[in-house]
Amino acid sequence: MEKEWHGEGIASLHGVMTSGFPNLFFPGPYQAGATSNQVYVLDQLAYYVAYIISEADRDKSATKRFIVEPSCAAEEEWTLQVLMRAQDLAGVASCTPWYWNREVAQLDEKEAFKAARFCIWGQGIKSYVETIEGWRHEGRMAGLDIRYR
Repeated sequence: MEKEWHGEGIASLHGVMTSGFPNLFFPGPYQAGATSNQVYVLDQLAYYVAYIISEADRDKSATKRFIVEPSCAAEEEWTLQVLMRAQDLAGVASCTPWYWNREVAQLDEKEAFKAARFCIWGQGIKSYVETIEGWRHEGRMAGLDIRYR
């Protein structure tokens, strides 16, 4: 994953999976919701991942295994959503020392954009949970490539 994320910065779908790593789910923190109650975040992400796995496993045929991976287009769309909300975190940019602002390093525009891709969902945990719940309630598994073999 490190090699994949050094080009233009990270891209994920909902902060829990990335293309090139099928069936790998991770609990944020980049591009996902965050709060001081990490147990709540992990509970929400576990519920979300369980939904994806159960939906992908609807075909109960013993001969079929599934592979779940987000599309690159869906990752970029989500990343743009995260970037649009990154300005909500602008107030913490001057807090030091901190890994989000790279210890107050002066970044050029390209590096600042790349660093912003490492943000959390800037509108808070409630907005993030509502967003992934909305995705789940659509029932389309939008942005996921599910293959069976």
